[in-house]
Amino acid sequence: MDSHCERTWSPDLAGLAGLLADGTRASFCLALLDGRAWTAAELARHAGVAAPTATGHLNLLVAGGPASTGANAGRTWRAPRAPRSAAMP
Repeated sequence: MDSHCERTWSPDLAGLAGLLADGTRASFCLALLDGRAWTAAELARHAGVAAPTATGHLNLLVAGGPASTGANAGRTWRAPRAPRSAAMP
């Protein structure tokens, strides 16, 4: 790959790796891959952590990009879709 090529989507891999290095956040991300919306309480139970701990981790994931929020009868969490240009063939 030519290092001088412009990219339309360039992920911060070091930042993403830092977010996923934590087991709780990695567990959340793996759960979110099923495509459905999860509540913070569901993710907390899934990972075996307290609700306030889950909220702190979820806020970091939203700020860093691997998760997004949506309004759906309360606050729910989803894995965002990658930009179309980043999709694998």
